[in-house]
Amino acid sequence: MATEKQPTVERFLSDRLWVHRMEQAFKSLDSDEDLYVSLSDVLLWVDNLEKLVNADEKKKELATLREVAKRYGMAEGLSEEKITVYEYVIGVAKFAVKEFKSFQEGGIEETLSAKMTNAMMDVVAEPGFITAEGYKKLTSATNFDTKNYTECEPGKFTVTTQSAAETIFAQLGGADNMERKVIIHSQVHFFLNIPSPGTRGLLGPKFELPQ
Repeated sequence: MATEKQPTVERFLSDRLWVHRMEQAFKSLDSDEDLYVSLSDVLLWVDNLEKLVNADEKKKELATLREVAKRYGMAEGLSEEKITVYEYVIGVAKFAVKEFKSFQEGGIEETLSAKMTNAMMDVVAEPGFITAEGYKKLTSATNFDTKNYTECEPGKFTVTTQSAAETIFAQLGGADNMERKVIIHSQVHFFLNIPSPGTRGLLGPKFELPQ
């Protein structure tokens, strides 16, 4: 998954393609485009998702998601105080090092990125699978779909002619539905993989699911 056994904060920050990828993540998080983000921006994802589902039926799942989202945001270095993209990228680099340790010790499912992705999918998907429509709700709730870009080459982003959700689903091999573990692996890979020259893929180099 990563190019080194124990990547450091400095190693993540020294890779310009990884940094650029995190800058794009910052843009999706910065929903009001004021060039600052805080913990409230992550919690806004939960509020957005609540509006896209039957909140009464998903009350328990939404409550769990809000708890996990708060942990997730704080792990990335977010608080009530607004921070810049520079501070955000450094915070995510520190988070990525901890996530890699969790991955080494317990596998992908033990990373907070996986738990966050799982909690979000619990709101919009059935156990084990997620539909294209359900995934589109996730990308819309996190403001990714509205940005409508893909990473056609490492560090080179381009506007797409279809929704980001449709692009991701197609590139990951989905049609009407997809195993949730594919989305989880993609999300964890997005944060933990340090890109290498010559690779391609929407969220960085393509990866192989473990057998």
